[in-house]
Amino acid sequence: MPPKSWDLSAPHGGSSFAAFGAPAFEDDAVESFESLGSAADEAAKSDLAHGNTFEPAAGFQAASFSDDKEQLSLRALFMSDERFDSNAVVCHCEALPGIDACVLLSTNGKIQASSGNGEGDFAVKASSMLGAVISLAEGLGLSDAENFSMRTDKGMVSFFKAEPVYLGVQHSNKGFAPGVQEKLSLASVELAKMAAS
Repeated sequence: MPPKSWDLSAPHGGSSFAAFGAPAFEDDAVESFESLGSAADEAAKSDLAHGNTFEPAAGFQAASFSDDKEQLSLRALFMSDERFDSNAVVCHCEALPGIDACVLLSTNGKIQASSGNGEGDFAVKASSMLGAVISLAEGLGLSDAENFSMRTDKGMVSFFKAEPVYLGVQHSNKGFAPGVQEKLSLASVELAKMAAS
């Protein structure tokens, strides 16, 4: 029995119809679709048995997500296809709107990476500030907080906690541009995963 078909074009030359759900199939239609799938499987097996292989079109490159699962979040976050290490993440964080400098610190305040305007000065200051920020947070009962922002004589500074690292940023203005705080928070989580591996 030939498979049933569905004509989704509008009668009398009208516009066509697109549905986002599956049509209600009759039993024989489902069987027809199943037989199409098994026929395609058999054809592929026959091609392989005869030495025929699939060759992608020139210039086509298949995406491979299995090798870079740990990179997917960072690539989506920063809209880039580059391979990220901690230095690249810090550079991308510093390039976000409203951020002048960025530093990656271990929980003991050791500088892991830094980027931005006056990065050396900010990195050293952030490193010395981190212990005080952690102590203050614990003293105020805020040790579970994931980020802290404070005003200093040099402007606003924020720290994002993701054990075993802290991401520190120096702002170029008074606060976060829309979405920047969230990106920094997500980046700190990814940096923590890198540090743990």
